[in-house]
Amino acid sequence: MTEAKAERLLASSARGGGNVLETEFQGGRLVDVRIWYRDAEGALKPTRKGLAVRREEFGAFVELVQEALAELE
Repeated sequence: MTEAKAERLLASSARGGGNVLETEFQGGRLVDVRIWYRDAEGALKPTRKGLAVRREEFGAFVELVQEALAELE
């Protein structure tokens, strides 16, 4: 399995656990929103909990999430 290459940290949760990274996978640029944990040695590792969206579609995804949040309020 080919792994994604993390290139740039875009945001990190102040409460811990969540990170937003810009990554490259199979030649495509992605925005990866994922929960992370520390292993026994203290290294930061990604979990399977998260999603990756193509960079060019990320703006539309954010708008969709904002609409959903407005419905929840």
